[in-house]
Amino acid sequence: MKYINTKIAVAAALILMLGAASSCKKETAPTPTEISLSLPSQVSLRYGETQEIKLPKDLSTNAGLTFSFDFYQIADINLGNGIKLSNKLNQAIKFNNEKQSILINSSILYPNGAQSNSARIPDDYKVTVIAKES
Repeated sequence: MKYINTKIAVAAALILMLGAASSCKKETAPTPTEISLSLPSQVSLRYGETQEIKLPKDLSTNAGLTFSFDFYQIADINLGNGIKLSNKLNQAIKFNNEKQSILINSSILYPNGAQSNSARIPDDYKVTVIAKES
């Protein structure tokens, strides 16, 4: 009787080990691809000027990247008539997918340091460029 119980225990242990081994399939996440992208750390424009920052032509199509901008470092000032500074920044700084470039139109913005109602426009705009793989 002792012999049969040992066989059953060994068989049960083997079944458990095989079940555990077969259910532990290693799922590997795809390794993110690093892409070198050179953007200026600072851009200076006079009020009314536009600037286009060119990116490599095949960057978006080959890498599947989408670009967006974040203005979290800038206080969202109410400029009057329900217009906020973040709205103006979203209009002034755009990514052009066809040209693969970032276009900055300073004529949409208010001059730095200007007074608007009771708020003062920041001396500089700090923008974060976000590239996401789709």
